[in-house]
Amino acid sequence: MAEKISPLEIVVFSDYICPFCFVGYLTLKKLKEEYGDRISFTWKHYPLYPGTVKPYFSDEYILNVFERIKKLVEERGLDFDIVPPKLPFTLPDSMKAFEASECVRDQGKFWEFHEKVFEALFREHKDIGSIEVLKEIAASIEIDMEKFEKCLKNGSKREIIKQNFREGRNRGITGVPTFIIKNHAVIIGAEPYSLFKEEIDRALSI
Repeated sequence: MAEKISPLEIVVFSDYICPFCFVGYLTLKKLKEEYGDRISFTWKHYPLYPGTVKPYFSDEYILNVFERIKKLVEERGLDFDIVPPKLPFTLPDSMKAFEASECVRDQGKFWEFHEKVFEALFREHKDIGSIEVLKEIAASIEIDMEKFEKCLKNGSKREIIKQNFREGRNRGITGVPTFIIKNHAVIIGAEPYSLFKEEIDRALSI
C-alpha cells in the first residue's frame, strides 16, 4: 500500500479587518482549487491593533484602499466583487469575530464562517465587531446557535487569540498577512499568485 503523503501546510497570520489579508484569503482559496488535497491552511489570529485604540483613517484613505484591493482582485482573476463602502466608514473591532470563528470551529464550520466574515465586511460593510452581526453570520451556516452563543458569551476562546498573537511575535511577525509555507518560506503581504505557486511548487518538490 502506498504511503499517504501529508498535505503541505501553509500557516497564515491574519486579521479580518486587514484588506490585504482579504486579498490573501482569496489567493489561498484559488490555490486550494488548483492544488486540492496537496495543500492545507492553518489560520492564526493576529490582531492589527491588540488592546489599543484603532487609528483614524480619512474617507479618502478608505476609498483608496478599497480601490487598491479591487484592482488587485481583478488583476489576479480572483472571484469576488469588491464594493466601495458608504462613508464615513468605521474600522470594526475584529476580536469578537476571532472568538466567534473559534466557537464555530468547534462545530466543524470554521472556513464557511471565515469566508462570510470577510464578505460581511468587504462586500456588505457590516460591523463584524457586533455580536448581532456575528450571530447572523453563524445562523446562515446552520450551526447549533445555542452552543455558539454560549461559547461567545463565556469568552472561552480568548486565550487562543492571545496564544496565536504570542506565537506570531515569537516568530518575528510584525505585520499581516504573513504566510509561512512548510515552516520555512515566508511571504508577507498581498503578493502575486505566481509567487505563491513558485514557493508551493518548490516546497512540494523537496
